[in-house]
Amino acid sequence: MAFFLLIQYSSPTAGCGLVGYTKDTAAYYFDSSGTKNTFAACSAACKADAQCKSFGYGEANCMLFNVDA
Repeated sequence: MAFFLLIQYSSPTAGCGLVGYTKDTAAYYFDSSGTKNTFAACSAACKADAQCKSFGYGEANCMLFNVDA
């Protein structure tokens, strides 16, 4: 079972907190180590990266995107 939560930081009204993600948009950063697969860890990675506008996480993965959610 895969679970991904895509969060957007740039505009809180444009889709923040969406469940699911699209495979049509490639992540510019992908970590499958299992160390950033929580909301807290993946959101911290996104907040620390000026390029990051949204992120997704689940199972062992954290993905950062440079597009809005």
